[in-house]
Amino acid sequence: MKKNSSTDEGEPTFESALKDLETTVQSLEQGNLSLEQTLLEYEKAVGRVRFCRDQIETAERRIEILRGIDKEGKIKTETFEEGAENLEEKQASRTKRRSV
Repeated sequence: MKKNSSTDEGEPTFESALKDLETTVQSLEQGNLSLEQTLLEYEKAVGRVRFCRDQIETAERRIEILRGIDKEGKIKTETFEEGAENLEEKQASRTKRRSV
């Protein structure tokens, strides 16, 4: 299956955005750009970071969390909610589940 570098809407895929970000970082690290070029590349990198972060957050919401096995031997799952908890709330929730 051939991977596209962008979606049907013209938005890049996560993979192509990440590769572009890596290329931009390498270019910035070399230090051969003018100040204006450096600022443009930096702005581009910030946009790619935001895009990749949004893609990761969307993927996380689609993941189901294994909750255990019920009395009939079926796996119980819970999907991530749109209003996902912050890290501290997630840790507290895991601790609470483990102690039950």
